[in-house]
Amino acid sequence: MAKKELCGDCLYWEHRREAEVDDHTGYCVQWEMLKRDTQWCDRFRRRTANSEKEYYNKLYNDGSQDEGEGGEEGGGGGPFPEGEFPG
Repeated sequence: MAKKELCGDCLYWEHRREAEVDDHTGYCVQWEMLKRDTQWCDRFRRRTANSEKEYYNKLYNDGSQDEGEGGEEGGGGGPFPEGEFPG
């Protein structure tokens, strides 16, 4: 494991304020559990703007259009306006 491959930098980890946890604990969708941002695993995928866009398009694409065409008018197809991703 490279020292920089920590949960806090992973695409699948996000801080969940509604869980009322500290700033260093978040939810991992791969393991379906809360994990510290200093933990790591072999499912790590670096969080970048491109990886987030690809991930959200996969989650929210309903299959009615070819990949790469975007979503509804205005682009995106995900929960965030184009180019505006959290993190």
